[in-house]
Amino acid sequence: MKFNSLNLDMQGSNKIIGQMTNKVFAFEDKLRLYINELEAGDFSNFPTVAALQAEVSIPDSTIHQDLISYLKEYLREIQNRFDDVREIKNCFLLVENPWHVQNEDMKLFCKFGFSKTQLMNEIIELKHDTQLKASFIEHREKQEYNEFWKNTPSKYKSLQDCAQFVLTIFSSTYLCEASFSKMSFLKNKYRNRLSTHLEDTMRIACSPKDANIEEIIKKVQHHNS
Repeated sequence: MKFNSLNLDMQGSNKIIGQMTNKVFAFEDKLRLYINELEAGDFSNFPTVAALQAEVSIPDSTIHQDLISYLKEYLREIQNRFDDVREIKNCFLLVENPWHVQNEDMKLFCKFGFSKTQLMNEIIELKHDTQLKASFIEHREKQEYNEFWKNTPSKYKSLQDCAQFVLTIFSSTYLCEASFSKMSFLKNKYRNRLSTHLEDTMRIACSPKDANIEEIIKKVQHHNS
């Protein structure tokens, strides 16, 4: 159930890389907690296992060792898979709260070709820009990070480029999987000749905006029968 909750949290649109990695690293810490509890004989986070242990005559050591071994292996797998992200995760904070990002963390962007000198000057100036901070708070409440960084003043051009770089990182395969599902629905056995128009129909199906049918009809030339 705990693993399913993490999978559900990782799904959905409009998720940014910083939010997703926070969930993963939080789950890492939870796994460490579960392992420590189980090693102490505490099943409070696994009530189903505790109930099973009470009903079925299984040696305590078997349940402990199997569950602990599984969780340790699961933890190692997550650590290995997200090891490269762990090294740069602090720079993701620029998007979600640039007023809390440390100056040292900004140097991480140098790995991706951004100028350290320009970034350091801009981040210092931004932290003293109270008017921009008020605008950011308003956008953050609505989770409109894209809108905020798109309209950032040109004097923060390097910071804006860094933020857009982070925002364009695919945080999961959810959008790809959802698009394949829509394609399978569009191109079924009753519409197998749709190949020539598949790109157009996919663009409509995957767009977050609803088509304004009435406006489209107005622009189409009518033919009298």
